[in-house]
Amino acid sequence: MPERAGLTPSTRDIHVGMQMPEPTPQHKKLESLAGEWADRGVRVNAVAPTYIETAMTRGGMDRPDWLATWKEMTPMHRVGRPDEIASVVLFLASAASSLMTGSVVVVDGGYTVC
Repeated sequence: MPERAGLTPSTRDIHVGMQMPEPTPQHKKLESLAGEWADRGVRVNAVAPTYIETAMTRGGMDRPDWLATWKEMTPMHRVGRPDEIASVVLFLASAASSLMTGSVVVVDGGYTVC
């Protein structure tokens, strides 16, 4: 089977500010698709980021009380940068992750371990 790489971003199921220690329906869907499509050479993975400094979060970043709360909620006490998420997506799209499927890569500054 030829080596192919592709990304299909999905923002349909965004859960902001929710800790999810138990697998969510979205995680189960990811695992199901990973198992179903693996024999076709399709890898299905996801990235679960923390608050990222983007135009979409600018409103919250401009509110000192919100920003302070967001920082307090993570052991690293900061929000993420787009390049920090982009590097994870690049890894998932590369041959370096060729054995990964059905994985959720958590990039949240420790938010989910608190």
